[in-house]
Amino acid sequence: LRHEACYHFNHGSYDAAVKGFHTLEHHISGGLKPFYRALADVAQAYGLWDQLLYRAAWEKLKGGIKALELASVWGGPPGMDPLIHVLKGNLTFLERIVLDSKDIKPAVSLDLLAWAKRRGDRGRDLETATHVLLRALQAFAQSRLFTQYHLKSWDVNLEQLPEDLRDTCRRQYLNEIDGKYRLPLQAQFQALAALGDPMGQRFVTDWSKMKSLFDAADHALLGYGFEPIKSERFHQLYDMVIKLSGVAPSDLPEFPTMNV
Repeated sequence: LRHEACYHFNHGSYDAAVKGFHTLEHHISGGLKPFYRALADVAQAYGLWDQLLYRAAWEKLKGGIKALELASVWGGPPGMDPLIHVLKGNLTFLERIVLDSKDIKPAVSLDLLAWAKRRGDRGRDLETATHVLLRALQAFAQSRLFTQYHLKSWDVNLEQLPEDLRDTCRRQYLNEIDGKYRLPLQAQFQALAALGDPMGQRFVTDWSKMKSLFDAADHALLGYGFEPIKSERFHQLYDMVIKLSGVAPSDLPEFPTMNV
């Protein structure tokens, strides 16, 4: 049952992992009882994180780590230090998001990319993963516009745009209901390129090579079409986002592998 609970955790079935660890907790006595309760709390934290519920995940993981440390001292199995080390690193990453009070939180871009990668690596939910992958790309652009140029893509001040983009924005991107200008994904990168930003310039330069990948996402079932996304297309899109964003894969938060 312990191996089964770990298997569920490692394959992203966090509710099943929580249930397994709680079952173990209720069927044993002694020092291992709080240990399995702590593992259930950790599994629940990652389930919350996987739903992008950052604050709830942070609070649950914080408590789970403390309980796991205590349980390891008072009867837990040896060799838990590597797992606890990874958990604390993940807790620090969550803290970056939860305690960031700015309108745009750069760490969210990294987390969205990591979320999509987990699905792609498991070969599961490729349609949803592709959708989140493109959202991660947009989040990188929004973050760069905001942090480097103080420009909100969802509420653009025309005076902040390069002059050659103002007329296009005025004609195409006005929301008539609230009177705000909102830049879509491609326009965000065009604005970055016009501002001299390397990320935007890479996008504009490579657009002719990347267009087929965007078309594949658009034609997918959760895009605007009726063709399931193929695994190789997803991985090509992932590599494209890595290249455009300049992010190293090691920058992404990585969920631990649980073998206890």
